[in-house]
Amino acid sequence: MNRVIIYTVSTITLLFQHTIHGQNFSISGNLSDLSDTAIVRLYDTEDKTVIDSSLVKDHTFLLEGNLPKVPRSIVLHIQDKDFNAMEYLYIGNEKLLVKGNLVDFPLKLAVSGSKFQEVKSKLDKQLLALVKRQQEKTGEIKSLYESGKWNDSIQEIYVGRNGIMQKIEEEKRTIEKKFIKENGNTHYSLYLLNLYKSNFYTDEELLAAYKKINKKLLNSDEARAIKTYLDHPELKIDDHYRDFKALDKKGEAVSFGQFFKGKYILLDFSTPTCGNSMNARAMLQELQKEFPEKLEIISYYTENNKDHFEFFSNPENYPWPFLWNSDGNFNETILKYRVGGTPTFFVFQPDGKILDTWMGLDENTKDRIKKRMEP
Repeated sequence: MNRVIIYTVSTITLLFQHTIHGQNFSISGNLSDLSDTAIVRLYDTEDKTVIDSSLVKDHTFLLEGNLPKVPRSIVLHIQDKDFNAMEYLYIGNEKLLVKGNLVDFPLKLAVSGSKFQEVKSKLDKQLLALVKRQQEKTGEIKSLYESGKWNDSIQEIYVGRNGIMQKIEEEKRTIEKKFIKENGNTHYSLYLLNLYKSNFYTDEELLAAYKKINKKLLNSDEARAIKTYLDHPELKIDDHYRDFKALDKKGEAVSFGQFFKGKYILLDFSTPTCGNSMNARAMLQELQKEFPEKLEIISYYTENNKDHFEFFSNPENYPWPFLWNSDGNFNETILKYRVGGTPTFFVFQPDGKILDTWMGLDENTKDRIKKRMEP
């Protein structure tokens, strides 16, 4: 989760009151120095939608809505001409109070009233020093860029495979994995365990953690997702494809297996919120034009925002089959194929056996796909 923070020199006191009306919530706030042109938004991190937004009037705002699935990860976003700040919260339909100063936003927010956020706050405190260091190094990188001193050697020092930023991320993961182990039977730890399962856990580690989940949490979406993931080992070269059902552009249910009709298949897991997924479009268009009789491209939208799917599957830009299901990160297909990020590619032989699979896009991706189709 990336956090974009721009600080101002002024100190603004933040006060949010979260109240309950049945299963709905309202968040009212009073931000003493915000202008009437400021906007406060609340985002849903699962379906990438705005839950509610409000202009600031007389330094106050009101956000209202409903969280149908709780607890839930949301983003509180504050935007004004002088600053742009956001923070992740993990809450239910609760009475929530958040206090702090903008110069400390979001690192030192005092959040009370949510039993779910309380667990997250414990981890945030443990990560505070590393997050501050990460921000300092980000500032250094920006300064080097602006002064014209950035070069390949400096880039390797800061963002290389063994660079400063990578080491900070590794330290954060170590702390988080320890926290998950020590707080395993909490909603937030289970949320993180599911989030990190494919990139930061071996199957053995994940299974050991899963076995410690109590009966109350075993019925959660996160626990079921982890179980499905563990039930489907990593696909390897020469393994056969795993069939699945999904919705096409017309909203009709189709099976992946029906596309195997004598062509090579390129299965592309993508989302329009991923820059490299969008950047892959030109490459995929070129492949389709070069190999119309040899290659069938199938793109699978991995999130659960229908508007995004309709944009992403526009036949003018993507004139090949586009599939999706409406359950996003808990989607059985994503779990069966162990998709840990986008874009993720699978190249299949016409008989359904896997020729290659990888995550990410670079200048060699097109040639890699073409090579796999050579006799």
